[in-house]
Amino acid sequence: MTKKTSVKKAATPAHDPHRVMQNGVARTLGMRIVSVTKKKIVAEMPVDER
Repeated sequence: MTKKTSVKKAATPAHDPHRVMQNGVARTLGMRIVSVTKKKIVAEMPVDER
């Protein structure tokens, strides 16, 4: 009997910061990415004066 070798996949998918900004809420609020690190995405959002 032959041994089966399995290909291990990463526990988390590839890091894609743009996936966060494709959410409908992020687009509606007008968020812009400021910086991206391995563990954190910083974005800014315009605030209207009332």
